[in-house]
Amino acid sequence: MDQFEDDAMLHVWDQRLESLKQWKHQHGHCAVPKNAGLLGRWTSRQRELAKKGRLSNERMTELVSIGFVWDANETAWEARYTSLLEYYNFHRHSCVPSAYPGLGIWVAKLRGKRRRGKLSQERIAKLDALDFVWSPSDSEWMEKYQALKQFWNTHGHCSVPFRDGDLEKLGWWCNTQRQSHRKGKISAHRARLLDQI
Repeated sequence: MDQFEDDAMLHVWDQRLESLKQWKHQHGHCAVPKNAGLLGRWTSRQRELAKKGRLSNERMTELVSIGFVWDANETAWEARYTSLLEYYNFHRHSCVPSAYPGLGIWVAKLRGKRRRGKLSQERIAKLDALDFVWSPSDSEWMEKYQALKQFWNTHGHCSVPFRDGDLEKLGWWCNTQRQSHRKGKISAHRARLLDQI
C-alpha cells in the first residue's frame, strides 16, 4: 500500500469519526445501529477489528474518549431494561401488555428466549428482581387487572357489570377472582394487587 492509499484511508477514518461525533451530539450516545448506513457499518467494523486485536491503540483511545459502544447488543438490552424498570416503578408490576409501544414486544421476546434457554441467568435474575411475569397466562391476568384498575380510576369502585357489552368479560373476570379468593385459590401476589384497588 503506498502513501497515497494510507492517507486516503486515514482521511476516511477521520471522516467517520467526525460523523460518529455528530451522531452522538444528535442522539446522546454512540450506539449506532448496524443498519444505519455507512456509519453503522463502520462502527460495526471497528468493533470487529477491536475483537481481533487489529484496531490501533490510538484509534481505540479516540473511540473510548467519545464513549464508543463496544457491545451494541448489551447497550440496547440495558436501555430496554431501564424502560422496564421505569414501567415497574410507575405501575408497581412488570407485566407489560403486549400492545404497550416497544416494551411489550421486547418483554414477549424475553419470554421466548428463556423458554429456548437463550437468556442468561444474570438477566433472568435482574428481571426476577422486578417480579417479571414469565407466563403468558399471567400476562393475560395482568391485562385484565389493568382494565379493572382503569375502571376503578374512572368509576371509584370495582363492581363491574356482567351485562354491559364492552365490560361483560371484565365483569366475569372479576367474579372469577372473587370466587378464587373465597376458595383460597388466588396467589398472594394477585390478592395483594387486587387489595390495592
